[in-house]
Amino acid sequence: WNATFQNDCMEDPTTHRLTEDTAFIDVVNVTDGHHGYWKRFDNYSNNDNNSDKNETTTTPLLTRYQPQQCRTEEDLQSDRCQVAMSLEQFAPYEFISTNDNTSESRIQSQLTKLQGEGDGDNDNDNDGKGKSKSPMLLCFIGLSHAREMSREVNLWLSKWNATSIVQSINIDAQFPRLVNPNTIQSKGCNASIIATGQWSAGRKPPGGRYRGLPPTTFDDYQTEVRDMILRLTAPESELKLDDSHKIYLRSIHYNALGDVKTTCPPEDWRSPPVIDTYNEIIKNLSSSMNISFIDTNFIVGPLWDISADFCHYRLDKVASAEALYMLGRLLLPSTES
Repeated sequence: WNATFQNDCMEDPTTHRLTEDTAFIDVVNVTDGHHGYWKRFDNYSNNDNNSDKNETTTTPLLTRYQPQQCRTEEDLQSDRCQVAMSLEQFAPYEFISTNDNTSESRIQSQLTKLQGEGDGDNDNDNDGKGKSKSPMLLCFIGLSHAREMSREVNLWLSKWNATSIVQSINIDAQFPRLVNPNTIQSKGCNASIIATGQWSAGRKPPGGRYRGLPPTTFDDYQTEVRDMILRLTAPESELKLDDSHKIYLRSIHYNALGDVKTTCPPEDWRSPPVIDTYNEIIKNLSSSMNISFIDTNFIVGPLWDISADFCHYRLDKVASAEALYMLGRLLLPSTES
């Protein structure tokens, strides 16, 4: 727990896959997700007119990874790289919502309600000019993953023509220790969603100030997140937490198996076991310290390796589904975690 995992290696992904023709996974229990699940929509073919059976034409959902030496244009044209890195296997999957709180229609209804409340406030302006009310501001705190999520949220809001009602921004913070209450307060956030763990476990940019810094051990990460929560909730903090501003911790995203994660020893430590442990720490501290926790792993987990750059959910079906769920959690206060 308090030891470094810097030299812990993953299994070689070229052999660590279920590829044998006779291999299968025996599903012994199936339950619908609390908020939704991914469903495969297959093309069906039936070449036997006398058969009542429709055979599905399926492609195995193998774990996607980036083999070593798959970075140059020449290498990327090879079957060795293309097959392992292909995104085609994810195409048949769509996210199915099972909860009204994650539906577009209910979120849009809530946006209309918020707009009406703003219009009501304008009617009471003393000067009678009907000043427009500032949009509700959602602040995603982290670094590149927070930026991507903020953009995806704004894409939904733009689709609904609702950016005058709610807007999303990102606030940079590479590590939990860099989350600054004063910065959050100065932005005027109405909801702050914090996820800082990518840099804690990831490879630091070679030319940056944190170059060479090892991954944060689980014990140290727990201390950092606890101290962050205490800093945000301290009575003397500049950050005002009430019905007009709430803070949330969000689950850390998985990273697909890029080549820097599968070397031995790794050059980047954002493997699923490390991210799972970070998320367990966040979840436990959220519970014990009475902070809301938003877990999106039921969306991210099944298609965790879909990120085109082996890191970010960017303009893909996971990013879109996650952003929609996030809007439901933030705009519909009765939604359960």
